[in-house]
Amino acid sequence: MKLWWLMTHRPECSYAQLKQRGCLAIYWKDLGSLERYIRVRNGWERQLKTYIQVKGDVVFGQNPKWRKDYRELDQVPQAFMNFLSIKAGDLVIALEAGAATQLGRTEAFGVAEVTQDTLNSYRYDDRFDYAHCGSHGLIWHDWDRIHFGEPKLPKKPFISVTEDNGQELERARQALDYINARSPA
Repeated sequence: MKLWWLMTHRPECSYAQLKQRGCLAIYWKDLGSLERYIRVRNGWERQLKTYIQVKGDVVFGQNPKWRKDYRELDQVPQAFMNFLSIKAGDLVIALEAGAATQLGRTEAFGVAEVTQDTLNSYRYDDRFDYAHCGSHGLIWHDWDRIHFGEPKLPKKPFISVTEDNGQELERARQALDYINARSPA
């Protein structure tokens, strides 16, 4: 079991939208569907990363959302690889940035236990800015700040989804167990 951090940014996507949709989702809608590149066969990861680099350069051009460093393999392409690495049974904490009520701070809003591997459940839904989605049927639970405080956010900046270094996995598991125990059966 792993813990993943999933970042949302208002106004494109909020935790409330993820909760309503019941899934995991990430940005870069303009890249289009990646389904034809997501094939579990030799070399598919490299093909996917290359496609993201090339398509991003074409689609975003001079758009500041596609900074030069985003196209590097350890940025946007790696965010997609991280997203596709999330497995059933892993935990995800949804973070949100950009809301006026948060004064620009990043905060934890929810936690969920993943129900399906994102690699096998990937879909593209162009109705949303966060169009790349997976693990449908996911039940998000609001983060309980009263009992668990704010989780320690990753020290290394990231742009969409990253694996926790182990520092918060136990607290996330405890928080989810606590929430589930209080929920009506």
